[in-house]
Amino acid sequence: MARTPQPRKEATSVRLEPKVKYLVEVAARIQRRSVTNYIEWALEESLKSVDLFEDSQQSVADYADKLWQIEESRRFVILAITRKDLLSFEEQKLWELIIKYPYLYLKKCPGAWTDENINYKQIENDWELLNLAINGDTEASRELSDHHDAMIYDQDLEKQQTDQKLKEFMDTLKTPVTKEDYDRQIKELNNFIADLFNIEK
Repeated sequence: MARTPQPRKEATSVRLEPKVKYLVEVAARIQRRSVTNYIEWALEESLKSVDLFEDSQQSVADYADKLWQIEESRRFVILAITRKDLLSFEEQKLWELIIKYPYLYLKKCPGAWTDENINYKQIENDWELLNLAINGDTEASRELSDHHDAMIYDQDLEKQQTDQKLKEFMDTLKTPVTKEDYDRQIKELNNFIADLFNIEK
């Protein structure tokens, strides 16, 4: 039977006072754990007592599966929309740059910066470019700006084309005389809208 691969652990350095270090070793022996395993367990337990929001009793541990994501870009964005006040100065600059380009990073624009509406894949694709831009790379900034302007142009053009098609269709309609005329036009309108927006009939 194949074994489930365990996630790779990352090393970290912690400085402890001699008294605390000794007591940790004692506690680890009591629980028949290694010092490393005990510290990891104690840290995980402590997350249950740290409230993520001041006005609620939801802890960091409660939000663990939401906050932790494999992709660094997704982790960052989720933290930004969950607790923007926790961002460092550099992270604030990065977030301000992202929200500067809503047509790039929102699925529906104009729209809200919510988990459902954020285009995480596009942010992941541009992650290196975004980090270069906040560190003063003018070429990266220009590329992001040009891409955003192109998206605005494409969406404006698409809207104009949609409006024109709708106008042309409405011009073909006549004032219904009978209920059959009315029902037929409603059906034609529904079919037109479905074709226009690729909605399954």
